[in-house]
Amino acid sequence: DIDETSLKDTILTNKLTDLKQNLSKNTVKMRELEAELNRVERQMFKLDNQLKSNTAKQSIISNNLKNLEERRVTFRLMMKDLEAHFHELQRLQKEEQERFAKAASSLEKARDRKNDLPLEMEKAEKTIQMAKSAMIEFETWKEFIEKLATEDVALKKIEEMGQAGAISGIIGSLENLVKFESKFRKALTVAASGWLKAVVVNDLKTALHCVESLKKMKIGRIKLIPLREVNEVEVKEIPNGSGIIGLAAELVKCDEKYLGAVNFVFGDTIIASGEKSAFLASQEGFRVVDLKGGLYEAGGGIESGFYRSPIDIFSLLPSEIAVGSLTKSVQSLEQMLVKRKRDFNDINDEVMELREEQVKRIDVTNSIARDIDLVSENIVRTKRNIRTLNKRVKRLNT
Repeated sequence: DIDETSLKDTILTNKLTDLKQNLSKNTVKMRELEAELNRVERQMFKLDNQLKSNTAKQSIISNNLKNLEERRVTFRLMMKDLEAHFHELQRLQKEEQERFAKAASSLEKARDRKNDLPLEMEKAEKTIQMAKSAMIEFETWKEFIEKLATEDVALKKIEEMGQAGAISGIIGSLENLVKFESKFRKALTVAASGWLKAVVVNDLKTALHCVESLKKMKIGRIKLIPLREVNEVEVKEIPNGSGIIGLAAELVKCDEKYLGAVNFVFGDTIIASGEKSAFLASQEGFRVVDLKGGLYEAGGGIESGFYRSPIDIFSLLPSEIAVGSLTKSVQSLEQMLVKRKRDFNDINDEVMELREEQVKRIDVTNSIARDIDLVSENIVRTKRNIRTLNKRVKRLNT
C-alpha cells in the first residue's frame, strides 16, 4: 500500500512538476502572447488610427478636389465672360474709332466750309453791288432814252398793250410787216419819212383808242395807220424817163392784206437810180428818192446829205427779259447771301458741337481702352489661376 501510495505520490509529483514546468512555459508563452497581443493591439490601434487618418485625409482630398473643380468651373465661366466682354469692348472700341474718324472728318469739312463761306459771301456781296449798280445805271439810261425817244417809247408801249390784249385790233409796226431788197433799203427808208415805224391797226376806232391811251400815259406821239380806212388808197403812175426804177410801193413785199398800208406810205413816191433822173422827175410833180437816199419833193424841194441808217435806240438798252433775269439773279443772290450767313452761324455751332463730340469720343475711346487693358489683365490672371488649379487637381489625383 505504501509503495502504491509512494508511486502515486511520485507520479503526482512528476505530474505537478510537469504541470509547473508546463505552467512556467505557458506563463512565458502567455507573457509572450500577451506581449504579442499588446503589440498586435498597438499595431491595430495604430492601424486603426492610420485608417481613420487616411479616411479623413481621403475625405479632405475629396472635398478639396470638389472645391477645386467648382473653382475651376467658376474660373472657366469667368474666363468665358471675360473673353466675351473683351470682344464686346473691342467691337465698341472699333465703333468709337469709326465715330471719332467720322466726327474728325465732319469737323474738318465744317472748318473748310467755315473758311470758304466768308469768301463766298464777300464775292456774292460784290456781285450784288455790281448788279445793283448795273440796274441803277440801266434805269438811269432808260429814263434818259425815254426822254429823248418819246416816239420809240410810245410805239413800244402800244405794241406791249396790243400783245397783252389791253387794246384789241393792234397789228404791229409797219417795218415788221414788210420786206425789201437791201439795195433799196436806204431809198425806201427815206421814202417812208418815218412811217415804217407807224403802227398798223385794224380801223380808225382802234387808232383813236391808241391815241387816248397815249394821252393818258403822257409818253409821246406815234404814227397810226388804220388799215380799213387806207385800203382804197391809189398809187401814182410811173413817169417816163431814163433812170426811173419804179414806184416805191412796188419794191416793197408784204402780205396782200397789208397792201393798203404799203400804198398809203409808199404809193406817192418814185425810186430813181440817180440824182439827175430824180430831180427831173420831181420837176414833173413827182416825189422822188434816189438810191443814195436823196429826197426830191414835187416842185423842187430837196432833202439830201450823208445818209445814216436809223438807229433802234432801244437796242442800246438790255432787253426787259435780261433786266428781269438780272433782277431775279440779284434777289436770288441776296437770298443766298442771307442763307449763307445763317449757314455760317449754323456751321459755327456745328464746329463747337463737333469739337465737343470729338472730346467726348476721345474720352469714351480712352475709357474703353482702359477697360480692355483691365479685362486683358483679368484674362491673364484667370488663365494663370486655371493652370494653378489644374496642377493642384492633378497632384491630388495622384
